[in-house]
Amino acid sequence: RGLCLGGECPFRRDCYYARARRNWEKAHILVVNHHLFFTNLACEGALLPPIDGVVFDEAQALEEVASHYLGGEVSDYRIIYLLNEIHNPRTGRGVVSRLEETNQAEEIKEAAVEVRRASALFFENLLGIIRPEEKTIIRRIRKKNLIANVLREPLNGLISCLEEAKRGVEDEERKVELEAYLSRAKEINLYLGIILKQEREDTV
Repeated sequence: RGLCLGGECPFRRDCYYARARRNWEKAHILVVNHHLFFTNLACEGALLPPIDGVVFDEAQALEEVASHYLGGEVSDYRIIYLLNEIHNPRTGRGVVSRLEETNQAEEIKEAAVEVRRASALFFENLLGIIRPEEKTIIRRIRKKNLIANVLREPLNGLISCLEEAKRGVEDEERKVELEAYLSRAKEINLYLGIILKQEREDTV
């Protein structure tokens, strides 16, 4: 929903999702997969109509899907994927290429480069600490501040640049796009802090 213009979208009348939504608002029973169900929970019920009761099939898969949508995740892949959507230095594509008329385009590029460097350093340091002996490894982090959060400040810098660019853009579609990337950058920063500081008693 982060990139949807909703009622402002010029293609709303032809949108498959909007048509389907009009139909399911009238339905007594909806059949959805686990992913859509938990996406709706994560979005505080913004996707599906109010639900009176739920029947789960294949419930043995629920834990993994629920953890994905209701939990927090930080990975080098996720960070690089976000940065490439903002500015891909190899192809020149990304939201920055559509912001060339603003003063923030170059600042965003530079901030993205800093986040790339910090991300590479962070995960290199992390691998040095946990010393994985296998390709696939699962370890519980029990020590607070196991590693220095060298990503926090570069991410904050990128967030500031995106916020400044959003304030200077008049096109509604571009604003929605920038807000989506802002939200994802903030989420990564938040979850990284939660994982390292371990201050939430109600969180595994």
